[in-house]
Amino acid sequence: MIYKSSIRSLIEYGDIVWTGGNIGDLEKLESIQLDAARVVTGVTARCSTSLLIEDVSWPTLPSRRWVHRLTLFYQIVNGLSLPYLINLIPQHVHERTRYPLR
Repeated sequence: MIYKSSIRSLIEYGDIVWTGGNIGDLEKLESIQLDAARVVTGVTARCSTSLLIEDVSWPTLPSRRWVHRLTLFYQIVNGLSLPYLINLIPQHVHERTRYPLR
């Protein structure tokens, strides 16, 4: 609970913006989650990371970033987001032409 409320919230703050960042930096963030999982479970550093993540059943940070991006895009497309974000999406073809299209 402490990790999810205090640490992971800091790691994920603004993750939609910096998702395309340096791969090395993103891997450092993932290692923070692995270290927290080791503390929670009490295993050593020699334990397999895939078994560790499976044991704590936490989603990986890249998968959480993917969900956050999809959620934001859904909000933008459906008009549930801020107007300046909604204006970034181009109009549908049928909205910008007067010709009947199939």
